[in-house]
Amino acid sequence: MSSFLDPTAADSTQPVLLAGPCVLEGRVSVDEAQSIAEVIAELPFRWAYKASFDKANRTSASSGRGPGLTEGIDLLAEIKEKLQVPIVTDVHLPEQCAPAA
Repeated sequence: MSSFLDPTAADSTQPVLLAGPCVLEGRVSVDEAQSIAEVIAELPFRWAYKASFDKANRTSASSGRGPGLTEGIDLLAEIKEKLQVPIVTDVHLPEQCAPAA
């Protein structure tokens, strides 16, 4: 188990905040994640970046779905590495599980 989620970890008294856009919107998402990190750094929270690479279950068929699996996973990996933050995303198909993990 990740120490981030381990309730016995030293910092487990801090709440965990999931923060990020509903869906990734390309390279601008990296800048957005940096801005979120700067704000959260001032707060007493641990956090994880949460965004979808494919929003298949959106409310409007005309709204964007996101960058897709390949580009989306690359963006999430870049955000994780650059900001040293855990990543949370969702999958819609079984074949997306291994690449998303």
